[in-house]
Amino acid sequence: MILIIGTRTFRWGSAKTDYLRSCPNCGYYGFFTRKKQIRTLALFFVIPIFPLGGVSQVAECPNCHMRFERG
Repeated sequence: MILIIGTRTFRWGSAKTDYLRSCPNCGYYGFFTRKKQIRTLALFFVIPIFPLGGVSQVAECPNCHMRFERG
């Protein structure tokens, strides 16, 4: 029997940020999307087994979808 284990990050949320921000990747200037994420150990890179850390928050650019740690 072969088990393939890896990591996977799950993200959720669609609220807009309360501040304007500029994206260094694409140059978009506006409100970003607030998302929460959690990294898990996953069976076959799909089925989550258990979390590898706590829930963190990121801001995602609506234009290029690059994510930044909120700070």
